[in-house]
Amino acid sequence: AQRGVKAVDADGRWQRVSVAGLLLRSRCTETPPRCVTLAPHASMIVAPWSGMLGDGQCECSRCAPAPAGRYRFVVTTCAQCLHPARAEGAPFTLPPP
Repeated sequence: AQRGVKAVDADGRWQRVSVAGLLLRSRCTETPPRCVTLAPHASMIVAPWSGMLGDGQCECSRCAPAPAGRYRFVVTTCAQCLHPARAEGAPFTLPPP
């Protein structure tokens, strides 16, 4: 599975946000593979998003705060299939930095 972030744009549509370093990893000290295998109905506790653009989970000296707005996390399958599976988290609001 792969992890990503989406934000609501001015038209009310969800758009992908580029957050480098937002990975399915439990700690910042590990570098996970591009895709992580999860068993059906499995769960994984990942390092939290800091609300920063750049390395969004770990300490970053060159990162910038993400704009205030509505966001949600999205996990998609890595398989190169016609209709990849995806799971979308509940929307949340990021306040101004």
